[in-house]
Amino acid sequence: MAFIDQVQDLTSLSASDTDELSQFLKDGVIDVTNRWLLVRPQDISVFSRESAETTSNGSLDINGAQIISVIRENGTNNQWRNCRQIFPAEQYDVTDTESLSYASKYNPAFMIGDNGQISVFPTPDATTDAFKTYYVNNVPVDKSGAALIHSHSDIGYFADDKVYLVVMYAGIRLLHATLATKSAPVVPVFLDIPTLNITATDPTSISLTSVTYTGLSSDEDTGSVSDVTHTTVDISGATQPAYNSNAVVGLADGTLTVEMIDTALSVTDLTINAVPPDTPSAPSFSISTITEGTVAAGTVASVTVGTGTTMGTGTTVGTSTAVGTVTLTGPSIHDNTVPSYADQSIPTSRVAFDAYWTVADFGDSDPGSTVVTAVPPDVPTLGTSLPTYEVSSTSVGSGTIDDEIAKMLSYIETDEDVELANAKASEITLRLKRALEKFNSDVAEYRTENEGELARYAGEINAYTADVNAQVQDYTQKLQRYQAELNTVYQAWAKTESDNLQLFQIEIQNELNNFNEANAVYQAALKEEAQNLQVAAGRVQQQAQIEIQEVLKQADIELTEASKQADIELQEVLKQGDIDAADAQKEADLNLQASIQNTANALKADIESNAKTLEKDIQEYANTLGKYGAEIQEYQAEVGAEVQEWQANTNKDLQVWQQTNAMALQEHSARMKDALNLFNEENVEYQAEVQEKIQQAQINNQENLQNMQKALQIAIRDADKSQEHQVQEKIQDMQAIIADNQSKITQYQSEAQHYATQVNEDVQKYTVQVQAFSADAQAVIGQHGAELQGTQAEYQWLQDQYSRLKAEYDQAFMIAAPKQQQVEA
Repeated sequence: MAFIDQVQDLTSLSASDTDELSQFLKDGVIDVTNRWLLVRPQDISVFSRESAETTSNGSLDINGAQIISVIRENGTNNQWRNCRQIFPAEQYDVTDTESLSYASKYNPAFMIGDNGQISVFPTPDATTDAFKTYYVNNVPVDKSGAALIHSHSDIGYFADDKVYLVVMYAGIRLLHATLATKSAPVVPVFLDIPTLNITATDPTSISLTSVTYTGLSSDEDTGSVSDVTHTTVDISGATQPAYNSNAVVGLADGTLTVEMIDTALSVTDLTINAVPPDTPSAPSFSISTITEGTVAAGTVASVTVGTGTTMGTGTTVGTSTAVGTVTLTGPSIHDNTVPSYADQSIPTSRVAFDAYWTVADFGDSDPGSTVVTAVPPDVPTLGTSLPTYEVSSTSVGSGTIDDEIAKMLSYIETDEDVELANAKASEITLRLKRALEKFNSDVAEYRTENEGELARYAGEINAYTADVNAQVQDYTQKLQRYQAELNTVYQAWAKTESDNLQLFQIEIQNELNNFNEANAVYQAALKEEAQNLQVAAGRVQQQAQIEIQEVLKQADIELTEASKQADIELQEVLKQGDIDAADAQKEADLNLQASIQNTANALKADIESNAKTLEKDIQEYANTLGKYGAEIQEYQAEVGAEVQEWQANTNKDLQVWQQTNAMALQEHSARMKDALNLFNEENVEYQAEVQEKIQQAQINNQENLQNMQKALQIAIRDADKSQEHQVQEKIQDMQAIIADNQSKITQYQSEAQHYATQVNEDVQKYTVQVQAFSADAQAVIGQHGAELQGTQAEYQWLQDQYSRLKAEYDQAFMIAAPKQQQVEA
């Protein structure tokens, strides 16, 4: 199945941009390769790619890929030798035949030079000395070699069982790209909002006649009413509640059972205490040059012939002859670098929690202690006395009521003027009536004032209660937001610290893997060197035997040449005299042969002694290398044990640190909630006590008012009503004025009603327009809300798909990662 079909089936999305999908697939090949090799470097061969045979240095470009190995032909076609890697600083040494680093066709080397170019030594050519490279493929292609695109269904130089991870990666990137293109629907804009236009005409204003009263000419005695004692409301005995007794509920107040650890988790850098063994020094083989041996010339003595006549003189037979020069050479020693474990430092320094959490970065900081700033209202001050009814001795206008009654009696008894007496009586009656009305008005005003004061006080109490509740609720909300932000920051901080520690552990594991890999290579080199030394020892023995044979062969040649020379010399001697030729020749031969044999035997003994010494040196160095290999393995075991111990201790400290902070946060949250519940309980009791005091004061004041009214009614009932006529006249005058004013008011009300009708019509029209506009706006808003919900649902679905697929993709690499050994506590 083509990759585009696999990705679309996996994500339920349509990949319209095929070029983008092709790029996602290529990125996926690189990402899977890198991440897989990070956790399983031993699988590097499944991602390898072989270059073509290259016949010149600096001409192979593998685009910066990771090199697995480089091999070179040894002069015979397809006989490949592995190349060791060298540093650029060694490129001359590998060409110097006198250097221990010399690279031959059988032990070639390579280096990575400028811009990743590969150079091999000895220098390759176009015959049978080519080289080629195995490297991790970093140019995604299919198995036919074509650049990877969406329509392909396989991947070249890539494990088939990991192709599904590339499809998952492309699906994740496609979901992410789709999420980025999503946007909220356009918010509707309402421009044509209807306006209210009032067309009605205001009614004509009117002028009313004032109603005045100049008072009666006589006094009225209506008795008196005692003041009513009022009751004040005293709430000073009620205890105002305070949140947590105005104490701080915080993370650092020293009152938590489990104190929060606000300092950074102390993580020490991993330090390896294991000491790597000392590298054995290069051996010094005891090799001496065996000098040539000299064979002394033989001598034939003079011979006496016949009667004692001496014939000839002592003659030297043969010449001094050099026999053999032997040189034995020791084997070369490898130059591999001894592996060592590099101590790792944590990549990111630890950050304390209080340093990580910057208060200015958040909307709410620690709200601290809860202090209610609402001010309780002052206790109301009621009227000090009730209004009094006008008594007979009070002087008003022309005199007191008593004076006016005396005048009325004078009109009756002295002047016998009934009409004036009736007028005076009416005036007195009207005065009494108005006094009563004023008293009732004052009583009503007193009641209104005190009831208003009490109502105002009750309102202030309610406002104070509401203010307290609002402040408590506001503090509770701040406290909840602060707690939520604190938990969010803590989780982010803990996640950051945990990620850094995990990254640190991964780097430690990688360094350990690199150390183990380098150590395996070094152990193989040591083993190979030991084998080479054994071979070299055998070669030394063979070389010694060859040299011995050469010496003996040379000695035989020298002996033959000496015998010939002796014969010549002997013939010369025979010419000089008559001697026993056979004895002379035999003596010369024996002397020369003995000399040559002695020299050959001495050379043979020197060669054998030198060979044994060299063989002993080689064996001792091989034993040293074996001991060094065992020390390297012991060093590797110590490094692994120290790394595991550090990981176990670090994980244990992290777990204790996380559990302690989690317990402290839970206790802090519970204590804040407990303090708020206690405050609410005390506040309910306080409000109930205040309401009880207010109600009791109202009951007492109402009882006092009722007593005053009873006394007032008795005073009115006992008053003299003889002045009713005068009062009635005043009332009639006032009624006429009032009737005229009422007529004007009625006309004004009619005009006002007409004006109100027109206004209502305009308002109704406007209301209809507003309702239509509101209906249209609601429809548009509803449509926008539906579109927004659809977009949100689609975005949420894409986000869920992305998270699920990303987690499954990451899980594959976590499963593949090597399991860390558990260290018993």
